[in-house]
Amino acid sequence: MNSAGGLNIEAVCYLGLLRCPEQLERALALLQEPVRTEAVTFLTSIKGLSREELSRRWSTLRVEEYSALRQEVQRRCDICIDQIPPSLREQWINWLTGQHE
Repeated sequence: MNSAGGLNIEAVCYLGLLRCPEQLERALALLQEPVRTEAVTFLTSIKGLSREELSRRWSTLRVEEYSALRQEVQRRCDICIDQIPPSLREQWINWLTGQHE
């Protein structure tokens, strides 16, 4: 669930509830409408989940993001990201992002 500005509201809410739940609602209040409403609605829908379920969903979201990233890199450059040494992947992705903005 990405807003128009690229903010992944699900990631913010999952991580916020896991790491700093007492500050999350105040942080979401800083968002502009309609993103704020979308974020608060999503937060309300997941607030009752256990830490284990939040962690599971956060982990699943990260796997989905990585998979999408791998596909995009392969599509743009015809390079499988798994062929790039792990120590260079972040730099490669940053360079690639800068090239195609």
